[in-house]
Amino acid sequence: VKYIWGSKIRVSTIVYILCHYALLANVLYLLAISRICNTWYQIIGALSVLGRAAIIFSFTARAYAVWGRKRVVFVYLASVGIICVGLDIVSVVSYQH
Repeated sequence: VKYIWGSKIRVSTIVYILCHYALLANVLYLLAISRICNTWYQIIGALSVLGRAAIIFSFTARAYAVWGRKRVVFVYLASVGIICVGLDIVSVVSYQH
């Protein structure tokens, strides 16, 4: 706890927090779909997208490191990740109550 909350906030800290709370954001997102007001849906949807994006980013960075920093691995995983996050954003934005 002291290493995360007691340290200076960096990109890695934000990614850790988003990954850690992604499940909670997904549960809240499912609850938001069940007819909560539009403002809360947008806020929870954004948190859910950020959580999934952080997980994809973390996975891509780890796989890139494990595979010896091969560019082809990074390009492939980053492309798949960008497509996933893009589709997720479109899904959240285009959802109609």
